[in-house]
Parts: sequence; C-alpha cells; structure tokens
Amino acid sequence: MSAEVVRKTILIAVSGSGGHILPGRYFAESYLKEDPSSEITFIGSGRPIEETLIDAHGFSRKVVNIGGVRRLGLKGLLGWLMKLPAAICELLRIFKECQPCLIMGFGGYASVLPILLGRLQGIPTWIHEAELEPGWANQFLYFFARRISISRSDCKLANSPKATFTGQPLDSRLENLSSFTRTPNRPPRILVTGGSQGAQFLDELFGENYAQCEFKILHQCRLVNMSNLQEKALAVQIAPDSSDQPVRVQSFIDDMAEALKWCDILVCRGGANAIRDAIIAKVPTIVVPLPKSPEQLENAQMIVNLRRGVVFEEEQLSFSMIKNQIAAFTEDYEAILAGMLEPKEPLIGGTAKLVASVKNYLATGL
Repeated sequence: MSAEVVRKTILIAVSGSGGHILPGRYFAESYLKEDPSSEITFIGSGRPIEETLIDAHGFSRKVVNIGGVRRLGLKGLLGWLMKLPAAICELLRIFKECQPCLIMGFGGYASVLPILLGRLQGIPTWIHEAELEPGWANQFLYFFARRISISRSDCKLANSPKATFTGQPLDSRLENLSSFTRTPNRPPRILVTGGSQGAQFLDELFGENYAQCEFKILHQCRLVNMSNLQEKALAVQIAPDSSDQPVRVQSFIDDMAEALKWCDILVCRGGANAIRDAIIAKVPTIVVPLPKSPEQLENAQMIVNLRRGVVFEEEQLSFSMIKNQIAAFTEDYEAILAGMLEPKEPLIGGTAKLVASVKNYLATGL
C-alpha cells in the first residue's frame, strides 16, 4: 500500500487591495510550482477585488468579516469589538479545517488577527514588509511573527534577527521587462494608474480633460468611476468601430507588464509596487503620491534619485502641468532613457528568494 501524501497548507492573510493581494498571489503561484503537494488558502476581508485577484486565479479564499480599528471613532470601535468574537471563532474554525503549517501576512488590517491568533495557537507565523517604513499592522505584528521578509535592504526592520531580505514578489511577466528595449511612439502613449483600484484624484484630473489630450491614454480607474469615464472616452473616440481609440478605460489591468510595454510614459501613485514596476520597466514616470502618505513620498523619491521621472504633489497639480511634463519627456525621450541610473539592489528575483526562504524555514525551522 502506498504511503498517503501529507498535504501541507499555508494560509495567506491579505487586506483588500492589490498592493497586499498581488505579492501574496505571486508568492503562492511560484510556491505551488515548486511544491505541488502543498495547498495555499487565502484569508481576506470580503472586498470585491478579492474575487478578481484571488478567486479568478484558482485559489481558495476564506472571508473573515472584520476591518481595521484606525480612525473608527468610539461608535465604530464598539461595532468592531462586537464583531471580534465571531471573527475569532471563524478563524479558529479555519485553522481546524486547514491545519496550516504556516500563516503568512502581506500587510494591512486583514493580516492582524490571523497572525496574532495563529501565534497564540502555536502555529508558525510570517509577515512580509514591502515598504521602507512598516505600516501600523506590521509594526504591531512584529512582536508576534516568527519570521519577517523584507523587500528593501534598508527597511526599518532589517536589523531584526527575525528579518530576511528577499525583495518583493513580482509577476513573472514583469520580471521579464528588465530586458525590454523601449522605443518612443508618436503620439506618445500614456498609462494612468492609481494602483489596483485606481485613484479618485487621477480619475477626475484625466477624465475631465480627455478632450484636451494630444496623446493616447490607457486609464486604469476606480470601479465606481468606470461608466462615467467610459462615456467621456467615447466622446473623443475616432470612430465607433475603431480598435485604436485615443482613450481606453479599464477598472483593472491584469497584465501590467504588457501595459508597461505599450506605454511611453507612466502616471501613477507612489505605492511600492507601482514604483518598483516603473523602475523595472524603465519608463519615464510622473508620480503623484497619496497626500499625507510619507511612505509614498519616500517611494516616489526613488524615481527622482534614479533619474526616471518627476514627482508632483496632488494639492498643487493641474492638468496643464501634466501636459507640459509629458511634452518635456517626449521631446527628450531618448536622452532620458540613456540617463537613467540603475538601482543599488536588484528589483527582480524576490519571488524566488521568498519561496526559498519559506521552504527552508518549514524544513529546518531556521
């Protein structure tokens, strides 16, 4: 009689944004390629984007209905406390059902309770930090995680004995962009993205000015703004049956590597993933960091330091400034590409390093 294969399960806790979900999914996909005998199940907060980024890619997902506690106020905090017992019971049920050998958190409020409760249950725990300065969730979870992977060697957690520098998990299609040769198009092609869920400010700034654009636009917008922006895009289309429209609007771009190859200039927020993608793709970039977000401003400064683009503060930005900057990039395009500096540490290979680190930990406990 053949021995029964013992399937090892890893639980991955992610908050409902692409910045947290996608690195977790890239890790999961790569890990299962190397170890098909394992299983990976996600724990999410139930936001619609989880269906697109997790379920649609074949992964199982459990929902624990509890949010974060910051800026809730007294009434909101009382409501949160009322949900807490049910969330704990649901997590204990998930732990019993899945029997995880490891619980991983990729940042955000949805990772807090699974990591905390997992540690109290004696289950190995691991958190991944993508930023230079850890967010509130990972600052708290630092005390409960047995291991920490960091995407930047200068991360504030780098000196911890728990920490391992792996780099950031990436889509394999993005890793292949490092060898892509960029040539300018006329008129220039502009990719506008505010992250996996778009950005309200960029949606309004571009949507109100599609008719003024002398360039082609691929605009990843917020889902709630999709129909309105599509109507505005239709108003400037070339012809009803043309496949080469000046403005295309999508609520989510699954193949960001292909979009980055298509574009000549990127307009984006300052999230860690967006900045890393821009640097890998070697595309001139206009960064508009989220207001009152020191981590996005810090990330955006990498674009300036590496001579990859410029940073505009949202409060002072107008569409004419965007148009003028696009014109400046277009005029000196080849010179800008030639003058780009390379980052001090490689931005690709993070997925493989994280997979190797997790496999080693599960095998040796080190």
